[in-house]
Amino acid sequence: MEIFTIKSVHLFRLKLFLLLSLFFSTQVFGIEVDISVSIHNGTRKVTGFAETLRLIDLNSQMKILSEITNVQGKFTFSKISISESSSLLLQAKYMGVNYNKVVSLDPNSFNKPQEITVFDSEKNFHSTEIRGLLQIVRTKNEIIINKIYIFSNTSNPPVSFLDPDKQLEIYVPKSATEVFGQISQNESKMGIPLTLAQGKNGRILDRAILPGVNELQLTYSISAPDLSDIEFEDKLLFDQSKNGQIVFLKPEDIQLRIIGAKEFSLLENGVPKKMKAYKVTYSKINEEVKFQVSGGTPFVPEENRQDRIISNGTIFINWQKSILGIVLALSILAFLHFLFSAFEKKTS
Repeated sequence: MEIFTIKSVHLFRLKLFLLLSLFFSTQVFGIEVDISVSIHNGTRKVTGFAETLRLIDLNSQMKILSEITNVQGKFTFSKISISESSSLLLQAKYMGVNYNKVVSLDPNSFNKPQEITVFDSEKNFHSTEIRGLLQIVRTKNEIIINKIYIFSNTSNPPVSFLDPDKQLEIYVPKSATEVFGQISQNESKMGIPLTLAQGKNGRILDRAILPGVNELQLTYSISAPDLSDIEFEDKLLFDQSKNGQIVFLKPEDIQLRIIGAKEFSLLENGVPKKMKAYKVTYSKINEEVKFQVSGGTPFVPEENRQDRIISNGTIFINWQKSILGIVLALSILAFLHFLFSAFEKKTS
């Protein structure tokens, strides 16, 4: 009788453990939700169509939770399992272009459709203003180059620009190493990693330019052991003649010589502390400009070398490149429009 009682107690405990485990795994680790989607065509102001519609978990290595093809108007992803740590991305592909929207995990947001807007695409690039920034950062053994381009697509009616046979390219010198890049577009503002495959003249921007603001960020390194002087070249591979390009130097005691530019001038107003900046106008598209860098007190970042990861679709390089590359470049993005405006007022 005693043995039976002990077995019964163990059996009860086992059942209780299994029930509690199931309860807590459901509450903490996963729930099932229905996510309704409404597609709108922003070019023609009508119900939209998507060749493919995906729901992606960004925190699970871009795992595709569900995918459907040829969607017109509205669709519901049913019984999608998510956890508290999930970060969901809705991706619609239309006319070969991907449109992304981050899905809010607020329970109230599941009561209404997630709206995503797609646009018609054109091959001919127009109605787009381009402003550029090149940042040169000196460290003890290398020069870090950060390039930022802001594409303002003001097409009316709004359209996306993509020519699969003639994609935009960004120039990167052959001596460059550790080349990384990302683009954030439209309303999502989510950094999308770029493959940056080698093209005819530069690295290929394998993304469409969407209506609104598109921010392209690229960073690479050039070896300069023991603060040695270096020379590297740059080119404009698309029309930016109206605005020229802002070139930042960090630290400010770097000596810079520019060869081959149409004109350049020192900017004095609105430049971040401990930096120096020039406005450089390139002679023409695909014309080489050389930058000769000498001197400069090395910028010393915090060392924390780890592997690269992708979180929420954004590249994070968890060592000194993360500080010198994308993060540092982004810290001066807010000054870009101001600097151009100040320079234009000064010269008008």
